[in-house]
Amino acid sequence: MKDDGVHVGNVKLGSISHAHSRGELGIMIGDQRARGKGYGKEAIYALAQYAFESLVLHRVEAGCAELNFASRDAFLSVGFRVEGRLRSHQVDVDGKRIDCLRMGALPGELREPW
Repeated sequence: MKDDGVHVGNVKLGSISHAHSRGELGIMIGDQRARGKGYGKEAIYALAQYAFESLVLHRVEAGCAELNFASRDAFLSVGFRVEGRLRSHQVDVDGKRIDCLRMGALPGELREPW
C-alpha cells in the first residue's frame, strides 16, 4: 500500500519447500499510476528479507517475462541474479510465444533499494 492506503498491487511468497529451503516470490503492480515509483523494489526486498530472516530460507526464486524490463530491473536492483531462461515459456497478450527469465537470490546478496 502507498502512504495514502490505496492498494497498488500484490506480492506473495509461495511454493515454499522447507526440505529444500526455498520459496518463490511473485509481484504485480496493477495500478499503472504506481509503476516506476519504487513500490515493487521495496516489496521484493521486504519479502525476500522476511524469507531469509524469519522463515530461514536459503534461496528465493522469481520469474518474469523476458521483455518485462521493469520487473527484471526491480529484482536485479535488490540483488537477484538472472540464472536462466525458459524458452517459449508463455504466451503474451498478442498470442506470441515469449521467453521467461528465472532469477534467484541467496542470503547476503540482497541490497536495499533506496
